[in-house]
Amino acid sequence: MRRLKQIEESKQMISKAFIKLLQNKSMEEILISEITTEARIGRNTFYNHFNKKEDILDYLMQELFKEARKKMEQKENPSFRDLMLWRFNLLKQNPLLTVLQRQDDIKRLLHSFRANQLSIFGFPVQDDIYKIEFVQGGLDYVTSRWIVGGMKESPQIMEDKILSLISQ
Repeated sequence: MRRLKQIEESKQMISKAFIKLLQNKSMEEILISEITTEARIGRNTFYNHFNKKEDILDYLMQELFKEARKKMEQKENPSFRDLMLWRFNLLKQNPLLTVLQRQDDIKRLLHSFRANQLSIFGFPVQDDIYKIEFVQGGLDYVTSRWIVGGMKESPQIMEDKILSLISQ
């Protein structure tokens, strides 16, 4: 049990250092040695937990999704509206997003959202793979525009916009 706690603490230290560095540099410019220096850990500790710096981003996203999944699973029979609200609230409340916005990593983030949304509960147009891809692609594009535009609209407004577009 104690070892698991140490592992999680190390991952958190590395993640925080990475996010801090991302505020001033692009992901491509950041060196593993900079992450380890910022996190005050040895290089071996880094490689015990991550193979490359992109893995840190994957870890951070998975942690966000774990938290969000717990929240969504508490709802009995979540609706598509719940899914939209979950998506926009998670994005709006996540400080990592502002860093990613500058990193040109929005597509990767939205791809993660797509996989995690479908794993939480089924999509309302499950019967047709083309419908799923069409709706998800449009949703990803609208979400990306919202993020790049500074997320000025509230998650509730975005939820309403998406639902009105889908119902047309």
